[in-house]
Amino acid sequence: MAEAFIPNSSGTKADLHSQVDISRVYGGYFSSDDAVNEFIKIGIEPIVSKLPHKVVYADFGGGTGFMAQKIKEFIEKSGRSVECYVVDANAEYLQKAEALGLKIILWNLDIPTVLQYDLITMRSVLHYNNVSQQEKIIQNIWTCLGDGGYFINQNLSGNDWLCELKSKIVSIPELGRTTAGNHHWISETEYQRYMEKSGFKDYYLAGYAMPLGWTPEEQWERFNKGDVSPRRNIFLEKAYVLIHEYGEKHGYEAVGIYKQKEGTYKVVGTYPVYICRK
Repeated sequence: MAEAFIPNSSGTKADLHSQVDISRVYGGYFSSDDAVNEFIKIGIEPIVSKLPHKVVYADFGGGTGFMAQKIKEFIEKSGRSVECYVVDANAEYLQKAEALGLKIILWNLDIPTVLQYDLITMRSVLHYNNVSQQEKIIQNIWTCLGDGGYFINQNLSGNDWLCELKSKIVSIPELGRTTAGNHHWISETEYQRYMEKSGFKDYYLAGYAMPLGWTPEEQWERFNKGDVSPRRNIFLEKAYVLIHEYGEKHGYEAVGIYKQKEGTYKVVGTYPVYICRK
């Protein structure tokens, strides 16, 4: 009997445990045509003419396949054929990708494979993992690309202070995300070090997608929908202690902390898109 698949990613485990509907996160960002079109305009349009006539393409951490399907269709409009894979550790999301007619691979992104791709995309994936796993994922992408292949990554990021703050908030045990303490947001300077270490030398910041952010209340609701137990108050109290600590020390807007009309605070980072070539 085959062993049951176990995700390595702490973020994937948390989504599965809480039955998170990724299409509703960030106000429906991950099911938005506008958001995918922005990714395509910044990251795919500049390189589509350099892709081979027959493109083997994979969206790493592609979940339900929404973005992969749109990118596949865009590339095909250039006259190329596309063999499209969605690679993810969430089997429930992959069922939806398969229903779109896409090829799926249930796989931990930090585990090497022998498959070779001409194009790999990734969006909002790295922060689901700890530092060691993140480095392995980037190294694995390097290995999976054929010579001259492209890696286009849109990564939730920000300055060092913001990334530290967000990592600490989501690691508060009362939030209930599994393996608390293993979540790590990557600053833009840190991401560049990852690329250099993995072997990518030919890469550049192509632009920024619309910035995204969340309040501690929204983070709670994502993983504890409808739960108003005392644990919620403990989490929020700890989260706001951290927010005010960073805000007072470094300056609220300098960190990326913005007070909302209702009195809550939203932490907002950058959303850089990198074009990388092997």
